[in-house]
Amino acid sequence: MGRKFFQIGFNKCGTTFIARLFQMNDIPVVHWETGTLAEDIAYSKLVGRKPLQRWADVTAFTDMESVRYLNMPVIEAFREFRFLDEQFPGSVFLLNTRNVEDWVISRYMHRDGTYARAYAQILGVDLGDLANIWEANWHAHLADCRAYFAGRPEFIEIDIDHAAPADYVQALSPWFDLRHAPNVPGKKRRAGYLPRLSQMLEAPTPAVEEREDVAVALAERARPAAVRLSEVGFDACSGHYARFDAAAAEVRDRHGKLMPLTRDVDGWIYVDPVPPVRLRLTSAVNDIAQATDREVYHLDLRPECWLGSGPDHPVPGPIIAPCRRAGAENVFLWPLPWLHRHGNDGFLGNPLRAEPDWHAKKAQLCQVTDQISDEAALNHRFIHCPPEMPEGDRFLSLVNSQSVILREESAWEVFWTGLFQPWQHFIPVERGGADLEDRLAWARAHPAECKAMTAKARKLCAALADPATRRRHLSLVLRDYRIASGQEV
Repeated sequence: MGRKFFQIGFNKCGTTFIARLFQMNDIPVVHWETGTLAEDIAYSKLVGRKPLQRWADVTAFTDMESVRYLNMPVIEAFREFRFLDEQFPGSVFLLNTRNVEDWVISRYMHRDGTYARAYAQILGVDLGDLANIWEANWHAHLADCRAYFAGRPEFIEIDIDHAAPADYVQALSPWFDLRHAPNVPGKKRRAGYLPRLSQMLEAPTPAVEEREDVAVALAERARPAAVRLSEVGFDACSGHYARFDAAAAEVRDRHGKLMPLTRDVDGWIYVDPVPPVRLRLTSAVNDIAQATDREVYHLDLRPECWLGSGPDHPVPGPIIAPCRRAGAENVFLWPLPWLHRHGNDGFLGNPLRAEPDWHAKKAQLCQVTDQISDEAALNHRFIHCPPEMPEGDRFLSLVNSQSVILREESAWEVFWTGLFQPWQHFIPVERGGADLEDRLAWARAHPAECKAMTAKARKLCAALADPATRRRHLSLVLRDYRIASGQEV
């Protein structure tokens, strides 16, 4: 096994440049891998196995962190340098740094602000609190690295604000043959970030006076039309079925096989990096684990879920799922882990997006299709949302605007179905759009009523965006599920 290289500074500190440095010299490197690199290290440490086995032939590892738009733990695996040093003795470690204030601002603006929003949601803090948290973590990590590696020649520290490409080459030359180096990327002007950062941090706090009402209403709508227990095995469910024992922190598949998930001392559930279906499952399990540590929950998180779709597909007992047919038995509705997670743009739209006010919008109707972005749609006063499968439904991100939505009826129910009421928050349209022209004519003739609808819809969306509302809502659904399944009186 050859010598390994680990970049152990934070992201947004030239990590891509470091990865390209190795790539240009034909040295195998793994960079970020959408978070699976960090998740492999974290899971391996928890279960006591050697990390990075799938990348055994790789020399360099950069940007070892994971911040998912899911309810998953923040993983900064570069801070596990002790573990990596023990597992790969003789490795070279590079601590990349920069001006800490610039770094904090850059992190806030990463991925147009969605990174910071997701980070704050996972930690359960306000966006404004991240600056102090990040700066404290920065100083603690740098001090920890310097103390642990004191006197070690394999430890390198580079300030990216002042280093030229040749400085990296020279610093790494005792161990790696680096004959080529990419250009240092141009610095983005900090002043250009500040207006958007101010907009992000000064956004009004979501309305919380309706928190309990909204949480209770969501929980009521989550209950199925009826609960009928049967002796049919849960192998009747889809391949996405899982059974979560919250007390034991064990997750089993439809055949009873233990799945590769484990819990840390803080109660977070980690998963061995696998296809997205397991990430969805882990996210839902984390939602449950943070609400309760008792009883057993049956889940089926298939996005295009057939659960309760008819007599040919009966649901054998109380189960938690992201969607159901209207009137389905036994299916308790749960937010789609991928789409309905605070922090991403798909849930309620990007709060930093530019939107014209009502009078500046185009007066014609916009027909929503896959080819039309939210930004393009919101240039119109009137938006027609046809019924879609839950995974592709954009109603929430569009109704949270100053445009009025004309929404067709749908045979599917998701966790918010019924919360938004016709003629209060949107204009209803028959399935197939037979009355669309009549509804549009009414909307054009009643601009004041339409603007009142949009105001009510935005207020409801503000309550949905409140993390405390979400926690309360999910805790009520779990309580009702335990009662329905005979686990609680």
